[in-house]
Amino acid sequence: MKNKIFATLLALTLALSLTACGSKSDDSAKADTTDDAQTEQPAEPQETVTLNVAASPTPHAEILKQCVPILAEQGIDLQIHEYSDYVVPNTAVEDGDEDANYFQHVPYLDDFNTTRGTHLVSVTGVHIEPMGIYAGKSDSLDNLPDGASVAVPNDATNEGRALLLLEAQGLIKLADDSNLSSTPKDIVENPKNLTFTEVEAATIPSIASEVDLAVINSNYALGAGLNPVEDALALESSDSPYVNVLVCKEGNENNAAIQALAEGNMLQILFFALALGWASLTIGEKGAPLLRAFGSLAEAMYALTERIMVLAPVAVFALIAPVVAAEGPRVLSSLLGVAVLVYGACLVQLLLVYGGAVGALARRSPRRFFREALPAVVFAFSSASSAGALPFSLEAAERLGVPAGVRSFVLPLGATLNMDGTAIYQGVCALFIANAYGIPLALPQQLTIILTCTLASVGTAGVPGAGAVMLGMVLQSVGLPVEGVALVLGIDRVLDMARTAVNVAGDLACAVVVSAAEPPVEKGPPA
Repeated sequence: MKNKIFATLLALTLALSLTACGSKSDDSAKADTTDDAQTEQPAEPQETVTLNVAASPTPHAEILKQCVPILAEQGIDLQIHEYSDYVVPNTAVEDGDEDANYFQHVPYLDDFNTTRGTHLVSVTGVHIEPMGIYAGKSDSLDNLPDGASVAVPNDATNEGRALLLLEAQGLIKLADDSNLSSTPKDIVENPKNLTFTEVEAATIPSIASEVDLAVINSNYALGAGLNPVEDALALESSDSPYVNVLVCKEGNENNAAIQALAEGNMLQILFFALALGWASLTIGEKGAPLLRAFGSLAEAMYALTERIMVLAPVAVFALIAPVVAAEGPRVLSSLLGVAVLVYGACLVQLLLVYGGAVGALARRSPRRFFREALPAVVFAFSSASSAGALPFSLEAAERLGVPAGVRSFVLPLGATLNMDGTAIYQGVCALFIANAYGIPLALPQQLTIILTCTLASVGTAGVPGAGAVMLGMVLQSVGLPVEGVALVLGIDRVLDMARTAVNVAGDLACAVVVSAAEPPVEKGPPA
């Protein structure tokens, strides 16, 4: 029962859609007993179950508090126990006093298990809280006095993390900047002759005024009323390995419900959405209000997506510009590789798959097909909108001899459902993001990406930038960080042009193939 409930909490904490996950794992005996199912005894009221979760006050406990009323409706009494340190929450889970905890990153967890002999495992990553350097007696990193004092956490992983942040600001140099457990003894260059005050992480905010600089974990900074974005003199970069994770005791992490919900349940959600849409269509007038509501919601989301994507290039430029200025244009080389791969794959799909389908299945000339389809494909490439290219597609289909009944049905349907280019884009980008984060993908995960990309492309709106929005869902399906979308957002418009051109060409190819499969209309004798 605890596993099922913990999985539910996990899904809620991650702000993911929650779907039913079947019977409770520890009630399998009850589920397998048919005699109980055949009795006609009235069902007993659902028993309220208590779930105990340890968390730091800010922001972890605040996130969990949002789950309390939701879980209460399901008969779950979520008890959040706040701890001001980093030790007791782990020992409490190890001893069974808490069902789970939510406060730490993986390097700290690994070090804790090694030094204390505990058996705790990470279930999934949730968010990153960047460590920051805050002003004490000194309010600038550039004007530190010689011999300035710096307060750093005294636990192995967070001290090493603090020293790496100081090194990134050019204040010190470590013997090995890949060592996450560095100590002041590992400093090989210290031009400012900094001195280090090693204290418990939780107490650093209270002594910040007594030292020149204080390196503080964000949860303690927030608890002290500091805003990391505004008040920190420097913050960790976005490629920090210190992702905060949900943790349980070893043995519970392989529960099927936990894994399904931890990974976002995206495939289940997609299949449920398709099934719900089909069911709504089959019940006639009773389903009409639901379809109209979904249609209105879809149109509103399309409009919202369009407005967001108008501002996206400006926002992405603001994010990328400092990185390029600091690291040079070489940081863009990997993005160039992504663009080359996407365009290459789209070209193969366009020429070989669509051209082959038109030639082999429709018995039409691929050369003529591409010549007549060119105006629609060019417009799609320039506008990045499948819906906007629909009038050009209808004209191209007419020139290709597609009957009015076929083209008026296939092309609008294709503009909504057939997004082959989008599926290619999402697959390439998912693999790129996995490689960028150093996350290996096993064959089952790669197959999951293929399936999810295919299904996600069906639900992608035919408006500019919609594919980038759906990419986040693809990443969730295999446990990749959703924030990885930002890595490709800067070139999304360039990629959007290629995938939209492929989408439109695919719609036309389908229309030609369908028209060729339709039997000729026989004209009856004159009346």
